[in-house]
Amino acid sequence: MVTRALRTTVGPGHIKVTTALLKFCREHEHSPLWIERLSECLAALHEKNIGRVEESARVLGRAGMGSFLDWSPSAKFENEDPAYVEAIWNALVGHWLEQMRPFVNHDA
Repeated sequence: MVTRALRTTVGPGHIKVTTALLKFCREHEHSPLWIERLSECLAALHEKNIGRVEESARVLGRAGMGSFLDWSPSAKFENEDPAYVEAIWNALVGHWLEQMRPFVNHDA
């Protein structure tokens, strides 16, 4: 079980992975709505505003049609191909979801 103290700790890993995911989403033209939500999450992490981090993580972590996770980014740079971009997206979002789990699932 994750204790309240552990759950409320924002570490450099949370900020780093959210920053990287946000950069990828911007560069690969994710929906402006979801870029804004991810930007809000990053701001909340910097402010150590746990309530906002929890809400952002819950909203961004939901699956389903039209969700943040329901996206297939396109290659945008000469050195990218669709398989590479898909692998990077899956790795970034998977790591982000894992890092944010304590803020979403208090019994993890």
